[in-house]
Amino acid sequence: MLILNQKKNIVINFLNVSSVYVQDKNVQVLITFMEDSLILGKYNTEERAKEVLNEIIELYKNQINKYHFTYVNNVYEMPKE
Repeated sequence: MLILNQKKNIVINFLNVSSVYVQDKNVQVLITFMEDSLILGKYNTEERAKEVLNEIIELYKNQINKYHFTYVNNVYEMPKE
């Protein structure tokens, strides 16, 4: 699965990701590659950031259930808000 960041200028291959998480104090969805972090998107509330994180999880789970493996051509585009 690929993830397109909120600014639409970076595409991330989900297979290379160490973690995806919500940073509470800045209400951002972040992604990590080994020790480096990248902001995927910024949101007005922690609740919205967690909703976006859950959308990523659901798309990933649906890929696994449907295709029995994780490498397919799905792209998740980070919503503006």
